[in-house]
Order: sequence, then C-alpha cells, then structure tokens
Amino acid sequence: MWNDMVLISSLSWNFRNFLSFFLNLSYLLIRFVSILVLLILHIESLRADTLPVIQIEYLLNGEILDQSSILSQALTDKTEIEYGYTISLYKIRQCVEAIYSIGEFSQVRAVEKKTESGIILVFQLTSKTRIAEIKFDGNILDRDFVLERIRSNVEQEYSEEIAQKDVKHILNLYMDYGYFNARVRFSVPPKERVDDEILLRFEIVPYARATIEAIKFVGNLALSDKDIQNIIEIKSKQFYQKKTVEKELRRLRELYRQEGYLSVQVTSSQVYDVNLNRITLTFHIVEGRRVVVELIGDGFDKKVLREKLEIFKQGNYSDYVLRSNAQRIRQIYQQKGYYDPQVEFQVTRESEEEIVITFDIDLGKVPRIRKIDFVGNGAFSDSDLLQQIVTRKRSFFFLPSLGWLFPKGIFDPMAFDRDRKALELFYKKNGYLDARIKAEKHIDTKTNQLHLQLEIDEGTQQRIDNLGFEGNAIFNIDQLISIISARLDMPYSKDLVEQDQRKLEMLYDRKGYIYANIEPQYYELTGKLIYRITENKQAKLGKFYIHGNLKTKDHVLQREFENAGLEKGDVFSFERLMDAKRKLFLLGLFRSISIRTPDRIDQKEILDVNVRVEERKPGSISLSGGYNPSSEMFSFKSVRGTFGLNYNNLYGRNLRVSTRARFGTEGNLYETIFIEPWLVGNTIGTFRVFEDNLQEISDITRARGGIASLIKRLGGNNKLSVQYKYQELHQKKRELGTTVSSFGLSFHRDSRDHFFSPRDGQLNEFMIEYAGGLLSGKTSFVKVTTDHRFYGNVADVVFASAIRLGFEKGLRNQVRLPSFERFRVGGATTVRGYAEMSLGPLDESGDHRGDVMFVFNTELRFPIYNLVGAAIFFDLGDIWNEPETISDLIKNIRANQPWSAIGLGLRIDTALGPARLDYGIPIDQDLDGKFHLALGHTF
Repeated sequence: MWNDMVLISSLSWNFRNFLSFFLNLSYLLIRFVSILVLLILHIESLRADTLPVIQIEYLLNGEILDQSSILSQALTDKTEIEYGYTISLYKIRQCVEAIYSIGEFSQVRAVEKKTESGIILVFQLTSKTRIAEIKFDGNILDRDFVLERIRSNVEQEYSEEIAQKDVKHILNLYMDYGYFNARVRFSVPPKERVDDEILLRFEIVPYARATIEAIKFVGNLALSDKDIQNIIEIKSKQFYQKKTVEKELRRLRELYRQEGYLSVQVTSSQVYDVNLNRITLTFHIVEGRRVVVELIGDGFDKKVLREKLEIFKQGNYSDYVLRSNAQRIRQIYQQKGYYDPQVEFQVTRESEEEIVITFDIDLGKVPRIRKIDFVGNGAFSDSDLLQQIVTRKRSFFFLPSLGWLFPKGIFDPMAFDRDRKALELFYKKNGYLDARIKAEKHIDTKTNQLHLQLEIDEGTQQRIDNLGFEGNAIFNIDQLISIISARLDMPYSKDLVEQDQRKLEMLYDRKGYIYANIEPQYYELTGKLIYRITENKQAKLGKFYIHGNLKTKDHVLQREFENAGLEKGDVFSFERLMDAKRKLFLLGLFRSISIRTPDRIDQKEILDVNVRVEERKPGSISLSGGYNPSSEMFSFKSVRGTFGLNYNNLYGRNLRVSTRARFGTEGNLYETIFIEPWLVGNTIGTFRVFEDNLQEISDITRARGGIASLIKRLGGNNKLSVQYKYQELHQKKRELGTTVSSFGLSFHRDSRDHFFSPRDGQLNEFMIEYAGGLLSGKTSFVKVTTDHRFYGNVADVVFASAIRLGFEKGLRNQVRLPSFERFRVGGATTVRGYAEMSLGPLDESGDHRGDVMFVFNTELRFPIYNLVGAAIFFDLGDIWNEPETISDLIKNIRANQPWSAIGLGLRIDTALGPARLDYGIPIDQDLDGKFHLALGHTF
C-alpha cells in the first residue's frame, strides 16, 4: 500500500515536471518565432526605406492637383521632399504637420506606393467644409444677438456636432425671452452647397411668448410687498424675459444692502403653465441681520462719507473689510491735507437681528508744506527735479479764492509716493539705472508745517558706448539706425530702447515681416547695446471676411482696405490694417469695428482677416439754436435756429444726403448737399444747391445757386480740388443783381496734428477762381487767394502765426466787381479790435471792400488751469482797391498803412473746439477796444 502511494506520488511529480517543461518550451518557441517575424519585417522595412522617392502626388478630395497650381506650389514648399532621396516615417510625419498648418484641410493622409524603381508618395487631402453663410428662418430676435450665442461662424469649418449644440443654444436663448414652446432645427441644403462651402440654415418656430401672471415675494420682513413692487420695474401682464428678472434680482440685492442687510440672498423661481402660456414669478428673500454704521467725530460730512464707504458694496463686515474701510477713510482725508487722521472701528452685536459698527474719527489739523528739499542730487538741479513732481509748497501769494491758480501746499501721501516713483523713473530715463530715492517728512507741531525731504542715491550713469545689430538681412545698418533714437554716447534708457524696439517692429511690419522678433540687450560693463533680430518669414494677405454689415455694401469696406494698400496677395501689415480701421470709423457708418486675424503663434504665411462691424443708424434729425458771434456783441439781431435732416448711407453705398434750413434775424439759408466719397477712384464728388441771405453792412444779398466739386486725395496730407459754381445774386434795397458762373482750382496741404486746437504742423492753401468768359454769367473776374498757417510748441506753450493774401481783377471791361465778391477785413476772424467788415476803403454802396487783401495774425497760446487757457495776439491787415501797376499798390500801402491791434484772449476747450473771448486794442488809433466772442481759434 505504501509502495503504491509512493509510486503514484512519483508519477504525479514527473507529470508536473513534464508539463512545466512543455509549457516553458512552447513559450520559448513562441518568443523565438515572434522575434524572427519582427526581424524579417524590420529587414523588409529597412530594405523599403532604402528605396528613393521618385514621384510626389497631391490628391484634393480625390482629384489630382495640377502641379502648376498655386496650391500645389505651396504644398511642395511645405513638404520640402526632394526626388531621389530616401524618406523616413519621421519625415512623413513632419510633412503631414506642415500641410495641416496651412489651415485649409480637415484631413491629411500620406500613402506610399512601392514600385521596383522607387516610392510614389501620395498625400490625400480633404478640404475643410466652410460655412459660407448662416441663415435664421423665422427668427424674431436680433440676428447678431443669436450669432453671439452659437459656436458656428461664417468662414469657419462646419461641424454637425457643433450645429446640434447650437440648436440647444438658440432654444435656451428663446426661452430666456419667454418663448418656452419654441422649436429649432438645422439643415444644410444640398442645392446651396458650392464646392467646399455650405449654407447653414436654422429654422425657428417661436410660437407665442409667455406673460407674467403674478409676482410673489417670500421672506421679506423689512420691506412690504407693496414697497418692493413700487421699486422694481417688472410687472404682471408683461412678457417674461430672463434678463429683466436678473436685473430685478440685482436691484433688490442692492436695495437691501443700502438698507444695511449685507448678507441678503435674493433668488427667483418660476412656474410655467403650459395650457395658459403664463408664468408665476416668485422672489425668495433671506434678509439676514441688518448692519448699522455710525460715524463719530467732527469736521466732516457724515452723509457724504457714508456714501464713500465700501461696506455696503462689498456685502460683508469681516475684520478685513472693516480695516480696509478705516484705511479708506484715512486716505480720503489725507488727500484733503489732514496729516495723520486717526480712525478706529468697533463691532457691537446688539441682537440677532441687528449689528452696530462704529467708526471713531479724529481728523486732527491740516498742515501746510513749508519746504521741499532734495539731498544727494548731483546730476540734476533742484529746479529740474521739482519739475518732475506735483507736490508743491504753499505759495506766498496763496488766497483761498485763487486756490486753483496758486499751490495750497496740502500734503497728499499717495501723490508724494507717486512723486518719488516719478523721480526714480526720471533718473532711469537718463541712464541712472540703480537710482534709489527715499522720501522723508517732518512736521513742526508748533507751527503745524511740513518739511519734505527726498534723499537721492543716484548711482552710476550708464551710457551707450557701442551700438550694433545682429541678424538683419532685409534692412541695412543705416536704415535701422535712421529709425531708432538711441545714439552713441547717449545715456542708456530702458524706455527709449523699448520705444526703439517698437519702431523696428513697425519697420518690419510695413514689409510684411510681422513675425520679426527684436530683442535688445545692454551690457552694463561695456556699455554695448545690441539689437538681435530674427526676421522670420514674410506674411501675405489672404481674404477679407466681413460680418455685421446689414445695410452697408461689402465694397464700401473693401475699398478702404484697398486704399490702405491691403489687397489679396499684398504683404500683410498690422499698421496699414489699423490705418484702414481708423478710416472706416471716419466714415461715420459704424458704432464699433473689430478686426481679427490668426494668432501670431501659428506664424501662417497667408492670413485671412475677419472684420465685424456694428452699424449706426444712418438717418438723423438735428435741431439747434445759437448766436452769431461775428455780429455786434450781445445783439438780438444775430439770433438763429437750424433744422436739418441727414442720411449717411444711401443705398448702402456711403452716399450722403443732407438738407438744412436755417432761420435767423440776419437771414435764412436753405441747402441740400449730396456727397459721393468715391466718385472716381478715391476722388470725392459733392453737389450742393442753396438759397442763402448774405448779411452785408447796409443791405442783404440773396444768393441762389449750386456748386459741384471734385476733391482728389493725392496721398499724405495733400488734396487737389476743382469746383464749378453758379450763383444768382441780388441786393434787395439797391435793386442790384448779377449772375456768377465760375471755375475754381485749389491745392490743400494740411500737416496739423489736430483740427480744432493744433500744436504743431502747417496748413497751406492756394486757390484760383475764374468767372465769366466762356463760362457765361454777367460777372467776369479772376481771383487768387492763399492761406498759410504755422504752429509750433515748447512744452505747453503754442506759437501760431498765419498770413492770408488775396487779389482779384475784373475782366471783360468790368472795372469794379459787385460788393459781395470783393474782400472784406475787420472783426473776430481777421483783425480783432475793430468792428466786423469795417476796415479799408469805402465802395459806391458805402461798404468797406477791396480788391487786394493782406491779413497777418500771430498768437502765443498757453494753458492756465485744466481746460482754461489764454492767448496774447497781434493782428495786422487791410484791403486796397485794384491798382493799375505794382508801384501804385506800393504807394497805396504806404499811404494807407495796414490796421493793427494787440490783445488778450481767454480760451475754454469744448467738444466742438475752443470757445474764445478776445479783447483787441487798436494800435495808433483813437479807438476803443472791442470784445469778440467766437467758437474756434481765429486761425
């Protein structure tokens, strides 16, 4: 028995060993076969990789691309595979990624076709299906508002999944407006699919809009239902709108917080009755405890101070909030000159319903700054540094009534700290990179006066001893140096170098190198400044996609981009793009303009531009009244009123039509003007018909006619214009009448930096007008006028001067021109200090008129305070009758010296230009001075 058991055990052990051996052997055989197969495949792969590329094909949507096409050339440039060379999987992956970066394909696959002589590499491309247009059938909401809610966008890739989500977004939007039964579905009509572009259509059925049946309030104890109902704007029987409900929630929270319930919670819920299509709206209010703020102290307005506290806005009374409010009170009164106001707060919990917070305020006295000292400054004088700060000691001439003009000497710690930082920045701009400034203040408690001291550690000045560029190929060294402001032996300024960096980036931008990277580096030990330039590739302009122009035609926007040098295939420039945006704003058609381009990180070579605009209402009505300051001061004879109608976008082509009627004690005006901004290319065409009553000194002239003109933009600041004018003129009292048919040519160059209040630049105008002759008309003459103005400034002081010349001569035996065609001088816009049109010789009608005009003006304009300024002026001018020779003109000028005046004026800046009040005093004349009130500068 025992032997049998031993035998069985032995056989069992042998069987287990055999089975284990067999399994191990099988595993080894499988491993061996696997390795052998992999080795064979690897050898085959190595053999295949050694085959050269003999041909490359590009299949777009299943069709072979023509190798001569632009797209094929672009793909070849991206893949950069040469025939005859072997290719690896890594290289193929790089090619696929490069093709994807073009941004035109939704799928890119690379397929190898092996032949005996080599490999044919085929790139199978699937173009993106773009959305050409999005339509909303049955939509009753604002189209742009719906577009903002959905993710699908015009010119983006179409996605069915996104479109399905957009259906939900539109449904939610309609529910927000009370359309709870709305239905929305989308479709892509096959008939409207063109190549790789589709029309995405959303069909909307809004059904009836729900109304509010009842409004309930729950949890309100401090305020009754009636009180709340009187405050909120939402009422029963109104249409439901989620935005309105949210607005009322905010209103209620703010109302409760102003009452001291800082932790109030206000929510809403609604119950919708499907059968009646009505809403029961409930406001749930959890008031919390009321917070009462008490202000203790003297010398301040408690009501005003309470309104400036942030407790009620922040909505809590934590220790941090109370401490910050105490600090805010300190800052408020420190800015008013209180040196060290003390503020303490205390919280008293009186009950579960109310909390009392007390601020105990001790303002102290207001000291005055007696002295400001600078210590340690060697590079700059005290006066130089004082010009960099706003803190001032009390003026010796200080009077309370003139506090706006003379410094009060009030100490503001925040302003003083800004002054310290401003001085550090001033030093850094002048090469003192390590400059440090410490501010100290000392108060004399006996005299209540402050002594301020600024201790300056200037450090060592850093200068530019070596200047260079690296990596530039597009521009040479001379071109780059001419752009930047940094020069050898100049103090190193980080701000200046950063400005130069932007100038260099703009230089490259103009040539299309928008990805150029400019890295300036300054070495303090050697004084070497290097601009390291990585030019990268040039970008070209792709397509313009314009959205939001519901009335305005696309070409109105496109021509502004083209005029800025931005057409498809041109080099891309952000500077020109922003210039085009500025010109679009100047059209006056759009409330907002946004321009989007691909992210610079992508570094695309072809950049499409998406332009989205929000249009203004093209029509407007204007009604105004006023006083003509050219007339006698404060005379009711000069009152006028004007009514006008304007339409700035006729037919969506930016055609402008306006009509105006002006009624006044000096006469009436009726006119209609039509303007075509792009009549021929960038030439402006205008046509005006009018009937006007021109006020003369002793009579009224009625003028009726029309003017047609063309204005050609010559680039830069130059314009050339031609004009034809026809007028019928009649003087009522004298029963004099004539017709004038004239042709005018003028050149206009304007480099002023501001239209209303120029500080720099010039204005030059030259005009010649010919009337009669071949143009018919009873009056025949030639008239030449010039206007030259110059503006320059030193700091805030502006020097302005102008000279105006005119000459006219009658033709066809017409010795003397009608009064209304001759020059006149005197008054607010020519020679101040004299009455309007009161200078020069008298004509047969008793009016001061002449055929030769000379007017010279010069002004020194300077600011006084904020929007108030002043001017000192000198005017010189006169008119003379037409001389037979130049020597006769010289004799007339010597015999009748030009009239002159000096004076002083006050200026107040307004949105319509400076309003001015001038007082002119005639020179060498026994005449009293005159006031002149006008809008806009004399020149």
